[in-house]
Amino acid sequence: MKKGRGSPACGRRRRRGTDGRRPWLVVAACAALLAGFALVSWLAVREKNATYDEPLHSVAAWTLSNRHDFRINPEDPCLWQYWAALPQSAQALRPDFSWNVWDGILGNADLHTPWVVRAALFGAGGARD
Repeated sequence: MKKGRGSPACGRRRRRGTDGRRPWLVVAACAALLAGFALVSWLAVREKNATYDEPLHSVAAWTLSNRHDFRINPEDPCLWQYWAALPQSAQALRPDFSWNVWDGILGNADLHTPWVVRAALFGAGGARD
């Protein structure tokens, strides 16, 4: 056989794995990475909880989607809050909009935290069950 450019005698080797002979190796690597991710996530969730402002975002999303008022959390985009409010029903909260702090939020943004705490924990009818 004549030594030419494409003949195996030329010293070139075919690379293994590029022609699909070892798909199990790729599947095993992906499965190991997913299992590692699941383990790390589970261990992290066991010792951590939501940050202190997560109830604020939840109540703000509910208020925006049901009352079309974004005074609680104006720094976040409306679309993001609409997405966050999708799992919440209109009856999920019963906040007290007659409380004077609700009107005061427009002039003082620091008042949103006491209003959110009262809305999320107590609502208009008193303590939550």
